[in-house]
Amino acid sequence: MEEKYQVYLLGEFLLDIGQRKLSRAGAIVHLTNLPFRVLVHLIEHHDRLVTREELLDRFWEGKDVYEDSLRKAVGAIRKALDDRQEQARFVETRYGEGYRYIGPLAEQGDIAGRDVEQDKVPLVTTLPSLPPSPLPLPRHHARLAAIFGLAAGVVILLAIASAFYRNNNRSISSSRLTRSLAILPLKNLTGDPTQDYFGDGVTESLINELAKVRDLKVIARNSAFAFKGKEVDVREIGRRLGVAAVLEGSLRRDAETVRVSVRLVSTEDGRVLWTGDTTRPLKEIIALQDEIGCSVAESLQAVLCRDPNHKPGTSDLAAYDAYLKARDQRLKGDAKKAAELFQQAANADPNYALAWAGLAEAYAVMEVNSMAPPRSLIGKAREYALKAIALDSSLASPYAALGLLAAFSDRDWAAGERYFGQALSSNPNYAIAHAWYGNTLLAQGKFAAAEAEYLRARDLDPLNTGFTNNLAETYHYWRQPDRCLAQAAKVLEMEPANGWALFNRTRCYAQQGRYDEALQATQKTGHQPPTDRLAIFAQSGRLAEARELLPLVIKEHSKTSPYTVASAYAALGDQESAFTWLQKAADQQQADLVSLKIDPSFDGLRADPRYAELLRRVGLPE
Repeated sequence: MEEKYQVYLLGEFLLDIGQRKLSRAGAIVHLTNLPFRVLVHLIEHHDRLVTREELLDRFWEGKDVYEDSLRKAVGAIRKALDDRQEQARFVETRYGEGYRYIGPLAEQGDIAGRDVEQDKVPLVTTLPSLPPSPLPLPRHHARLAAIFGLAAGVVILLAIASAFYRNNNRSISSSRLTRSLAILPLKNLTGDPTQDYFGDGVTESLINELAKVRDLKVIARNSAFAFKGKEVDVREIGRRLGVAAVLEGSLRRDAETVRVSVRLVSTEDGRVLWTGDTTRPLKEIIALQDEIGCSVAESLQAVLCRDPNHKPGTSDLAAYDAYLKARDQRLKGDAKKAAELFQQAANADPNYALAWAGLAEAYAVMEVNSMAPPRSLIGKAREYALKAIALDSSLASPYAALGLLAAFSDRDWAAGERYFGQALSSNPNYAIAHAWYGNTLLAQGKFAAAEAEYLRARDLDPLNTGFTNNLAETYHYWRQPDRCLAQAAKVLEMEPANGWALFNRTRCYAQQGRYDEALQATQKTGHQPPTDRLAIFAQSGRLAEARELLPLVIKEHSKTSPYTVASAYAALGDQESAFTWLQKAADQQQADLVSLKIDPSFDGLRADPRYAELLRRVGLPE
């Protein structure tokens, strides 16, 4: 019977367990017995951190006196693999914790016989390091256009995936991998926290680009970034996000080069599907876009390539850097600062469509969220969105910005729906666009359609509690308090102090007639708004107590939210005063009026002709 043994390919190295040999290009690399065994153990447990205690127990019988021997053994492994500690490629050190194998890995299986020549061992899933020169595009892809606006690291990551496909000539679409993927934030290896924006921006750009692949579910940034800086087993990540694979890695950038190392891991069993790393001059980054996008799409058996007339993105690194900083500020919630940085990017390269798209989105969000005087930013937001579309009609975000403006500023709901339809046609995994579309449908009383959009948004971004709160609010307006409470409970399980969820719970208790519980719930918010208590007292028949709170409601909201004052009068049964304050809200073009058609607070006004007139005035269908 032939003897069988295990062989691993570690990039350019071959590790033969049966013969206890490490070789490189056919030449034996010296590695003594104990470091060899430690290396094998790290490789066999590459899906997790291997603690110092585990290694000491296994190879030194747990004696602390031999911890220095462990460090020397790992040092010998690094020396054999030519792995510099400050820029680890194969073995990552977690100081005070342990070690993890992070390098290229291909498991060759049990290979019969002892005389197999190294150059004849078949490649299975290995991904070699990329060559320093640009990757050639397959001939039948040569006519295909550039992928617009890919970030620096995105280009490199996609190049790695592209090389994986071309070197192995096999599709991975038959596995669950082609259906669901989470891309975790690339670790910043510069040692400078101020450079986090670069790695985060690269990761987000990769998420956004692959999200356009219709047959691939890509988890949105918010949920993927929930694992930033945390050591969580990939199988747990897969369970929480509902994905079959995770892409993780690191990035190091200096003045002249950028280095990216990544690996794709199955969340089913922690198996590494492929790995790769590359170092490139910064100046070559954008030029790689034309060569790699379609190959990646083909490796996933999905359509990603664009119109042959599509124009490439920026070649200006200053514009790209400003864009990444803008996205960082936008995602931190500072739309004003983001707009300034998007403008810098657009000024640096006036043909940079993503910069104009970002600027349009920032202004649209500021407009509809009353972060600026009413209608003061509509013109600019619409102008920049149309400019972005003129430069690249395949982008989703400018259509979404136009959808926000059409629905919530112009009250042209049909136009808003069309724009969101265009955005989601371009990027079906655009979670926030699904939610904005849901808001548009909800305002019109299209509850089932809104519910479907929020559910889709949550599926794409499962750790974003905002979408679950959207669902709870939808069920409140839909007069389904049981379902509202169920969704609020889900949020509070994750975030016990979530104010929006506490508010949803309060009003849905009241909607069920559980008034004492509703009043108790208002106390848990930390702030007891008189509006909530007034409504609960009024609904429960405690009108005297409700009227005592009316002066507080007027004092708190008369200047900023006439709509809220109107809801207080409606709760007290004073229809004349309610209509007076609703008219004031309409005169001020208050954003809250988008809820007028569906808000249970005004159920007592619906039979009055003035209510229908108000709906027409704010552009809501009766």
